[in-house]
Amino acid sequence: MPSLRPAELAGSHYPQAEAECRDQLNGWPPLAPLTPFASAVGCIIPHGGWRYAGRIATGTLKTLQNYKQRTELNVVIGGHLEPGDPVRVFIEGDWETPLGAVPTPTSLAETIAIGLSAEPETAEEYYDDNAVEVLMPILKHLWPNTPALVIGVPPDAPIGVVAQEITKQLKSHQVTSAVVIGSVDLTHYGPDYRFRPQGSGPAAYRWVLKENDASLLRHLEKLDAHAIAWEGPRKRNTCSAGAAATTAALAKKWQADRGQCLVHSTSWDEDNQPSDMHSYIGYAGVLFGCDAEDTSS
Repeated sequence: MPSLRPAELAGSHYPQAEAECRDQLNGWPPLAPLTPFASAVGCIIPHGGWRYAGRIATGTLKTLQNYKQRTELNVVIGGHLEPGDPVRVFIEGDWETPLGAVPTPTSLAETIAIGLSAEPETAEEYYDDNAVEVLMPILKHLWPNTPALVIGVPPDAPIGVVAQEITKQLKSHQVTSAVVIGSVDLTHYGPDYRFRPQGSGPAAYRWVLKENDASLLRHLEKLDAHAIAWEGPRKRNTCSAGAAATTAALAKKWQADRGQCLVHSTSWDEDNQPSDMHSYIGYAGVLFGCDAEDTSS
């Protein structure tokens, strides 16, 4: 039996009990696109605790599932990585969740790790990060038998090379139906994050949503991986620019025409008991799809 990467955030970022997890996951509806796609290949979702980001992450994934009921593989791109960090690939072990384990496609992951000269991770040795773990129970709920290929990408990685290697190895391993899921939060604003160029209060909040976050969302909707990777660290409008850029690059390579933002909010809006506008994080659900039929990877 494969070893398990422990569910370290169960009980804090998401429920520890299976029944409570399923109750929450069943309570969040899909987020319908404004202009429906003919087919979809992936999405961007946030990775905050479920109290703040669960509705957006789950609703976006449910919308993706409406287009991709059957998928052989979920390609999850995430990681709070900085310029100079290596690409990281989880190669061995399954992901523990309250709903059961999410398996890793070990042979495929090892091949990609070698091709990218990536830092390998296992259930025993891994980068301790919430950016993927909080999503695993959602994936297990929606696609119970589907493995997850987990890759962390820094913003200064050769995004095109990473996307090409993933696509090449999926084809080599005869994976014909996959989706790409980018684990990405947007602007972290306020004193908690030492970032408040517009001061505080409603005007600063509007700047975060209407200018700083909105700029990144425009690049995502245009599938502009270069602009995403360049702007993210400079405008500080995403904590995971490499993941966002790689997801957009893969979606485009897998024949997506465009992205569409399904929902855009902040942790302050999503809080069940909102307090003052102190510090908050931008969240969005973005679906990538095609206006013509058939966008297989």
